[in-house]
Amino acid sequence: MTGQRPRRWFGAAVRPVLSLALLALVIHSLDIDKLRLTVSSLDTRFTALAVGVLATSPLISVPRWQAILAALGWPRPFALLTRALYVGAFFSQVLPSSVGGDVWRIWHCARTGVPATTSAYSVLIERFAGVCATLVFFAASFGPLLARIDDPPLRWALWVLLVGFIGGAGTVATLACASDWISRLRLLAPIAGLARALATVGRSGRLIAIMAATAVLGQLVASIGYFALARSVGASLSFGDCIATMPPVLLIALVPISLGGWGLREGAFVVILKCYGIPTEQALLLSVSFGLALVMSTLPGLALWWWQPIQRNSTDTPVTQRVTLWSKNSAN
Repeated sequence: MTGQRPRRWFGAAVRPVLSLALLALVIHSLDIDKLRLTVSSLDTRFTALAVGVLATSPLISVPRWQAILAALGWPRPFALLTRALYVGAFFSQVLPSSVGGDVWRIWHCARTGVPATTSAYSVLIERFAGVCATLVFFAASFGPLLARIDDPPLRWALWVLLVGFIGGAGTVATLACASDWISRLRLLAPIAGLARALATVGRSGRLIAIMAATAVLGQLVASIGYFALARSVGASLSFGDCIATMPPVLLIALVPISLGGWGLREGAFVVILKCYGIPTEQALLLSVSFGLALVMSTLPGLALWWWQPIQRNSTDTPVTQRVTLWSKNSAN
């Protein structure tokens, strides 16, 4: 156990260091005078609008997560899941890894009686729906995006990004389709439960519609917030440009090597927006503003975590009692 602690601390420390290193690499090429001028011309009204718009993102995800849990046999109240999503969104922004927010959501559900594995499956599937929406927007706008990019290495990188995520999504879909076959193989036993959960969700046309509608709406909300911030920094990007340039950046920021995507997101924005004629100083400020707006939009989650206690569902057996009963049965 003592040997594992240094490794955990090392893993937690690496991401902030990498984020700072990536940010320093981007800042190194800036014209500081131009950056000061760009900062001084910020339109805070558009910034406030972006924060308000982005603050609705967790709320949009609630019906999706609620429907997934209900399909898996563990329906939960709207208010309870709203709290979990807002607090989880806050932790995703401030902890060394965005996974921290998902861990909170899993633990929060488990406290109300949902089995930990089922809670984990529901969070993974809900996350997967959001990533798929981003991927759909990326694929739909891929042609116009490539038309604006004349740098061959960047074009190849975008192709790799698109094909890689499509391959990953296809692998997850295959798990659902082959859930019965996977359940019969001991080697694949650890993912059999997830495969069955995916298959259960995939059988409901109504649930698929809810997942698709909320995921697309969430992507549009993020695009509106991004567009408002572009107006705030004075970047000459149309709403269509924002829809085309944001998905690849969001997918790149999912790579778990930095603190909440910081550094990766800034570098991706600077490189891609340069092809749209946006100066490096504006692109960096837009990306930093987007990151700060995301943090500020999750502050309701901090308030909910601080003031509102977790309510355990009285009709469910508490997790601690389940563990005690399981331990007694195992001993017997």
